Amino acid sequence: MEMEDILNHWKTYDAKLDQSLHLNKNILRAIKTDKAKSSMQRLMIARSIEAAIFGFFMVALWIFMFNRLANPEFIIAAGVLLVFCIIGFAGSLKQIVLISQIDYADSVVGIQKKIEQITAHNLQLTRLSMLSLPFYTAYIMIGFELFFGVNLYTQGNPHWWIGQFIFSIAMIPLTIWLYRKISSRNMHLKWVRSFTNGLGGAALTKSLQFLKEVEAFEKQ
Repeated sequence: MEMEDILNHWKTYDAKLDQSLHLNKNILRAIKTDKAKSSMQRLMIARSIEAAIFGFFMVALWIFMFNRLANPEFIIAAGVLLVFCIIGFAGSLKQIVLISQIDYADSVVGIQKKIEQITAHNLQLTRLSMLSLPFYTAYIMIGFELFFGVNLYTQGNPHWWIGQFIFSIAMIPLTIWLYRKISSRNMHLKWVRSFTNGLGGAALTKSLQFLKEVEAFEKQ
């Protein structure tokens, strides 16, 4: 066989190999992108349900406050919960908007940036939810009023109220510690990772993992 024929065969083989690699890359990208899309769609459903729940409680709290205008203690308690409901509702809507803006035909890096943006927002929303811990008494007050018809503010034991007040104050340092600890720089801690995964972080982590596999393959 002539050297020229060998070179021609080699070029043909090389072209077919490149074509095969390109095809494999596209197939892998499609599979992994579909998996990432599926994870994000599940998160979209979860956030939609959350937004509906927060919306329901916002309306319920407004009605509760309107029916108890003569009781400032209930107005304050419901008002505190309403603030956190509004934060949760706005956060869920923001997540829905961000997820809907992902273009899966975009580059892997472009999709990654969008999901990382959602991850950062999800983490911030988780941190904000921690700030409601010292106000747990508001839940108890409204719960007793709704289910038992008992106004703890007027009928509650003074010693019980003093204990709740002290406990609420004691929870402030814990709340601040949790707010600072739950951050992107502490995701290496198992409890932080587990906590955020339980609040939608797992779907985001899986989506990023799928895309990183595609990115690594393309670099090779």
